[in-house]
Parts: sequence; structure tokens; C-alpha cells
Amino acid sequence: ASSKSSSQLQIAKKALVSTRSSISEVDSTFPNLRDKIRSVRNRVDEILSKCEKKSTEELGRLENEYRGKLEQDIQKLESLNAESSHTNQLLDHVKRFGTDGHILQCMQQVQERSKSNSEAFEEYRELKKLPKVSFAINRQLDEVLRSLSTLGDIVIDAEDLESKKSSSTKNGLDDNNRKSPERSYPKEHREFSVRTRSDENACVITGILSLPTLDWVFCDKGNSKLKLFDRQFQMKSEHIMQQSPFDVTLMEDQIIAVTIPENMKILIYKIMAGINLQEEIKTKDRCFGISYTSSENKFVVTCPYGSPASLRLLSRNGEELMNLIPEENHGSLFLRPMYVRFDASGNSLLVSDSQRNRVTAITRSVYRRFHYTHSNMKGPRGLALAANGDLFVVGWGSDSVHRVDDAGRFREEVLCRHDGICSPQAVCVSFDQSQFALSLDDVSCKSDFILIFSV
Repeated sequence: ASSKSSSQLQIAKKALVSTRSSISEVDSTFPNLRDKIRSVRNRVDEILSKCEKKSTEELGRLENEYRGKLEQDIQKLESLNAESSHTNQLLDHVKRFGTDGHILQCMQQVQERSKSNSEAFEEYRELKKLPKVSFAINRQLDEVLRSLSTLGDIVIDAEDLESKKSSSTKNGLDDNNRKSPERSYPKEHREFSVRTRSDENACVITGILSLPTLDWVFCDKGNSKLKLFDRQFQMKSEHIMQQSPFDVTLMEDQIIAVTIPENMKILIYKIMAGINLQEEIKTKDRCFGISYTSSENKFVVTCPYGSPASLRLLSRNGEELMNLIPEENHGSLFLRPMYVRFDASGNSLLVSDSQRNRVTAITRSVYRRFHYTHSNMKGPRGLALAANGDLFVVGWGSDSVHRVDDAGRFREEVLCRHDGICSPQAVCVSFDQSQFALSLDDVSCKSDFILIFSV
């Protein structure tokens, strides 16, 4: 009896110690979980604030553009009105008091004025109407808001966390319904930071290029810089710009071209030990995506914010050769063409359209070769060509990267959320075809980093 009583006492003591320890865990665990739940809201607020800033900046640009045009029209019309009034007064005065000589001289002046102003008056014969400007909420965001009911799941057993379906997946996509097989482990990769000491803002890498030397060039839109890193991903040089770059393409071994949308320019640089400006090309519209074919010495650029959105084919000197505005079913083929690449032959153009949720291949004669769409490819952005003609497509809205063959057929889902990517932006295959680099948009809150994967 004494032995049994002693054993029971030991059990009670251990249980008491364990229970008190559990109380301490409750006191620390639940407040930490509350903080974690609040952090989700904070992250959402941060992402929405950045998106709001982008939209209001674009709206402000449009407002200034329309206001400036209207003020120019007012000045021109006031000048025409004053000149017309003066002409009528002159005619009336000559009619009442002038001689034949005065009348002939006056008629000559009136004819000259009428001829010089005829184009201006013809321009305003029909009253101009201000284009209707409205705001359409992002359909992907609208779908998320409608389907969102919780911020996440409270999981009792931590070991079951990976098996739970998150109720806050982006775009409301069901990860169990992918056409691609799920991997049981994330794809191995390396990460390195492209942030430098002089950066004042978060990095936003919208363009990536691998050079024949295996150095890397990054367009940092967030800090208005070009950054040069070596093959070991150590920074070699950076070039501060007046306006933000967007995309970059290789022209010759050490010659690159960079789009500067806000300045409506393409800048040509030579990459040696540093980044040296060689030439400026003025464009007729804001150009974003860019690609170059060395066999024909031509550029192709995207103009996603033109009216309508289009592609422009340019000579090496920037002369506009073609303005490609293809139509489909009596509407524009493109809504928001962001990135473009010449295919391996240089005869076709591969275009990502983030609003159409597809990648389109067209010839220069505007013959459509294919549309690439996929249930898990939303908001496509960056494009990269492999040596065998395969195309890497970045799905910003679906957190994925797909590999597509040269006929537009799905090969594989190279990356997905399971691999730790969120809102991918740009992609580039290394010059030796051994690996590819991926950047993340600033809404990921991880845009300072470049992810490196094996091909």
C-alpha cells in the first residue's frame, strides 16, 4: 500500500508540474497567436496601401495630362477668338470707311489669316468631349474579397498544418485542383539580396538580364537604378537614373537596351567594369517591355497604357516601323501587354497580357499563332526563352511559373506557392542555360531578394 501511495504521489506531482507548465504556455502562446493574426491584417494593409499609391499616381498622371491638354486648347481657342474678333472688326471698319485700295489690302490680309488658321478651326469644328475615365476594381481582388471569410485556420495539431487547406489562398484558387502534380517538398533554391547601401526604397526588380560573361543586370524600378552583379551574385556596380527603368534586353555581347517609360526613352548602355550610357532613343509612347533581334537589328516594345494598347516595332535607331494593334472578335487583342520576347527564329512575338490572363504569340503580319492559358496561370508578367525554344511564363496572380513549348503547349508547372514564391514579377534564364532568376513584386514584401533555381 505504501509503494502504491508513493507512486500515486509521484504521478500527481508530475501532472501538477506539467499542468502549471501548460498554463505558462497558454499565457505565452495565445497572445503570440493574436499578434500573428494581427500581422496578417498589417500585411494586407501594407499591400493595399502600395496598390492604392500606384493607382492614385497613375490617376494623377492622367489628370495632369488631360488638364494640360485642355489648358493648351483654351489658350489656342482664346487666341483664335481674339484674332477672329479683330478680323471681323477690321472688315466692318473697311466696309464702312475704306477705299478700294483699303478693301483689296484688307481682303489679302483676311485670306492669309484664314488660310493659316484653317487647320486650327477645322480641329475645333466638332466639340471635343473629355474621355470617360472610370475605375474598375481588379477582378482577381474582387474574387478574393467575395470568397474571403477568415484570415486563416486555427490548427490544434501543428503536424497537421501542411495538410490543412488555407482559406485565404490568393485568387480563391484550390491548390488541390492543379493539373500539375504536387511535389511533397519545395524546390531547392538560393536567395540573394539586391539591396545596396544607397537604396532609399524597397527594391522592385522589373527586368532581369544574364550577360555572356554570366554577370547579371537588374532593373530596380523602386530605386531608379540599374544594378550589375557578378556570377557569384556579388554587386559590381550600380547606375543611378533620373527615372525608373522597367525592362532590359541584350543587343550585343556587352551592349544592352533599357526602357524608361516615364521619359518615353530607350537608353543604350555598354557594360564593362561599370554601366556606361552610350545612346538615347526617343519613343512616341511610354514603352515597358522590350526585346531585340540581332539578326535584323530591330526592337519590339510594349505600350500597355496607350489608347489602344499596342506593340511597336522599331529600327535600331528608334524609327517606328510598325504599330501593331491586332484585333480579335472586333475588339483589341491586347488589354495590358506588359512583357514581350522575340521567339528563337525572330519571326514571332511572344506577349504576356496581364488583363487577358494569357500569353499570345503573333507574327509581325499580326497572324495569331496561339494563346496560352491555364487554370493556374493568372496575371502573366515576365517571360524568358530557353535555348530549346521553351518559354518560361511568370504568373503574378497565381504565384506560379510555367514552362511552355514553342507551340504554346503546357509542359510543366516549374514553381508554385509550395516553393515559397509570392507575386513573382520577372524571370530570366542564365546565358549558360544552367539556372534561372526570379524577382518578386513589392506586394510580396520580399522584393529585395532574387530567387535562383536550377533549370
